[in-house]
Amino acid sequence: IFFDGPKDRVTEQRMIDNFGAVPYTKPPVVVFDDILAGGMIHTWARLAWPKLDATALGHWTGTGLATIPSLVTGSNQPSKK
Repeated sequence: IFFDGPKDRVTEQRMIDNFGAVPYTKPPVVVFDDILAGGMIHTWARLAWPKLDATALGHWTGTGLATIPSLVTGSNQPSKK
């Protein structure tokens, strides 16, 4: 899944919530674009999924890799801080 939104913090959080609610059979890998830009800094920092900052391998405004945990464990919902 390639994740690239308007960086308004609202849309991105809705997308994360929606992707996290899907019962995947295998945890998908999500590529996040622009994790160091604008509203994505906050969104990326709050993301509770297993994640890795891959900016050195990707785009200069930030590239992140994450997996969406299984719904079976109930741990796929992002942090609501």
